[in-house]
Amino acid sequence: MDAIIKYLLRMLVYMAAVAPFYIAARAVFVKKRHKKTTIAREIAMLLFAMTATGVASQTLIPEFVITETGITFLKTSFSSNNFIPFNVFYVTFTEVVKNKNIYSLLINFLGNIAVFIPFGIFIPALWRVSAKRTVLIGFLISFFIELCQLFTPRSTDVDDLWLNALGVFIGTVIFKVADNLIKRKTAASEKENS
Repeated sequence: MDAIIKYLLRMLVYMAAVAPFYIAARAVFVKKRHKKTTIAREIAMLLFAMTATGVASQTLIPEFVITETGITFLKTSFSSNNFIPFNVFYVTFTEVVKNKNIYSLLINFLGNIAVFIPFGIFIPALWRVSAKRTVLIGFLISFFIELCQLFTPRSTDVDDLWLNALGVFIGTVIFKVADNLIKRKTAASEKENS
């Protein structure tokens, strides 16, 4: 559980750091373009930008610590890449059942799904993109991340592609259910008022 909390706290640092810059840049953009917008949309855009930054911080920026002598990168090996599809099942099974290490299930398996669920919610909510296109966009974002990780001291894993896409799909289902409930409630409310 400590590992999950540390992971989330590291994300939150980047998410909080980007917020004021995003707000300032977005305000200039909206004013220059004379865009019509709503507070709800702008809050959703901010949350999406913060979420994307949080994911990028944990997948693209190499892990490091700042010490008295300077910056030290924690992972300098490029050898932990996985190009064998569905190897995540074997690794997770081995870690959980044989080594009694649930961390692999929580972070490597469920974590890769969970961090992409917001993409499945925000993308169709903000841009009214179809579920199919949303999953494709999520897959392409994941592909970009995995490609970049090949050139950094991070681990590229082919299984992350489908795990992330599954997370986006779950997010689209959540969005669709919530959207339908809101539409039904609005329709019922309008019916009552007429």
